Order: sequence, then C-alpha cells, then structure tokens
Amino acid sequence: KTEILKILDGLKDRLFSLSCAFYHNPETGLKEFKTSAACISILGEFGFKVNKGVAGMETAFRASFGSGRPAISLLVEMDALPEIGHGCGHNISGVASIGAAIAVSKIIPQIGGSVVVLGTPAEEIGVGKIAMIKAGLFDGLDVAMMAHPSSKRMVSRVFLGLIRLNLHFKGKPSHASAYPEEGVNALDAVIQTFNSINAMRQQLRNDVRIHGIITDGGIAPNIIPEKASASFYVRAKDLEELYSVRERVLNCAKGAALATGCKLTIEEGADMNAPMKINKALADIYRRQMEFLG
Repeated sequence: KTEILKILDGLKDRLFSLSCAFYHNPETGLKEFKTSAACISILGEFGFKVNKGVAGMETAFRASFGSGRPAISLLVEMDALPEIGHGCGHNISGVASIGAAIAVSKIIPQIGGSVVVLGTPAEEIGVGKIAMIKAGLFDGLDVAMMAHPSSKRMVSRVFLGLIRLNLHFKGKPSHASAYPEEGVNALDAVIQTFNSINAMRQQLRNDVRIHGIITDGGIAPNIIPEKASASFYVRAKDLEELYSVRERVLNCAKGAALATGCKLTIEEGADMNAPMKINKALADIYRRQMEFLG
C-alpha cells in the first residue's frame, strides 16, 4: 500500500492535468475523440498495450498490462452531458481509474496478474458498456470496478435498471382556427400520455422512476400537429418490476392514441440496462482501504 501511495503521489500532477483536459474539453457520447486520445496516450506512455476502436466504437479502447490472473479491470467513463459538460464527474472518475491502473502496473512484477483499462464511451446514454460486453471485452476478467464522484460518503449504492422508450404519434394536420374539426392532434396524444403516466405514479413502487420529455410538439401554433413524439426512461431495481412498468407506460400511450384517434409507433432502445448487482465483499474491501487512508 505504501508503495502504491508513493507512485500515485508522483503521478498527481500528470493526473490533475489530465482531469483538467477532460473538464475543459467536454465531449458527448461516442464523440469523445480528444478524451479517448488523451487516455490512450498516457497509458501507452506507461507501457500499456492499447487496442483502439474496439466493439465498433471509435472512441472505445482496451489497454492492458501484465498477463494472467487475477485480471483486474478499471473502467474509464469519458462522455459529458449536452450543454452542461462533466456534470457527472467523469473528469474525476475516469482519471482516478487511469491513475490506479498505472500504479498497479508498477507492482505487477511483484504480485503477478494483469490490469486492464476499458475506455467505455457513451455512459450517459447507456450504450458503451453494453456494446463492449457483447463484443466479449469483459470476458476473462475477475473484477471490473470504478469509483464514481458523489457529494455523499458511500462505497456502494443501488443502480436501477433502465428501459428507453420513444413514442411517435401520427394524426392529421389542419388549420387550428379555420378547420379545427378536420384535424387529429398528435400533440394531444403526447400530453394525454404524460397525464396518464402522472396519474399512475401514485400506484408505483418507491424505487420506480419514469421521466420523459416531448421531443416533437408540432411546427406552428396555428397548425394542428400531424406528428408529435416523446421520449421516456423507465427505471426499477428488479427486472420483473421494470418490465411490468414498461407495459403500463405503453398502455398509457396506447390509450392516448385510441382516445385522440392517432396512430402510435413505439421505438424501443436496442438494449436494456439491467439493474446492477452490488458486490458487497468488494465494497467492504474498498471501505477498509478508505479507512486506511483516513
């Protein structure tokens, strides 16, 4: 432990500069070109074998040092939020993973095994890690870990599963003043969907979350909208409840389409994020190390 702390102390200026580079060059999901390049550069400098553009994503990477087991992976989330920047602190967590990986690589000749850094793009839209899992990049790893910034002191927490739903309603356009009776208002269907979901919230479990936005609400106030769309995230802490709430949300949309005379098209995200299972043993080890550091 003392040796690793000395290594990290020697790296602190480099890591701080890297964190600042993350922060001042925020890039959204799958567009983390500068961020990915900066990560690859420093890992390559410290002797990591780097594979770029893995899992069909230009900004994803796999960097490894050592060989054999145990194979410990540290995850680097890189993307920022639109307009906000690094609101989730990837400029901190990603650099922490890189620093930890470099420090561990220095003592691998003594302890054996390997350390693998996975650059996981598009965390904010939930696609990077799923694509990398499907591509087999998590195969053969004994553990995958990272630390996420927080305003609270905790070593683990529940992460809800997530399903993405895009709802598209099609009605019939008409002049809103001259011939309103000839139109079928697609925006009414979107609003009714929101109202139905809000009415349903009273009967939902405390862990369930449903949040959405209107992504298309028409083109002009004096034209009855022919098309309107909304995007929703459905979250719950177990798969059974997640799928159950998904069906209830879709029924709200179907009912709104029926009530307004619109046609509904459902576009579901290609991949569902399953609820995360917490490794309590690993979390306890992490807690003890934090206590050791004071």
